[in-house]
Amino acid sequence: MGLAIKEIIHQCRTTQMALAEKAGYKYVSAVTAPIARNDMHVSSLVRMAEALGYDLVLVKRENAEGHPSIRIASAGKGDKLNE
Repeated sequence: MGLAIKEIIHQCRTTQMALAEKAGYKYVSAVTAPIARNDMHVSSLVRMAEALGYDLVLVKRENAEGHPSIRIASAGKGDKLNE
């Protein structure tokens, strides 16, 4: 997950500090630490992705036809699913 966020940061031509500000984190370490560990809470991943203009989507690997993707979006206090 951390590697994906790093790649998106690179593609968006931004910085981890700018991402922390845009995602509403008080400290840049809220972004840098989970990225460095390559491990984070889903809520943090969604928050960072949304701040970068991305959605988190789950897609069935096998037999994908007929299975809708599931978009995970922040709902303020918790997460919600959008098909």
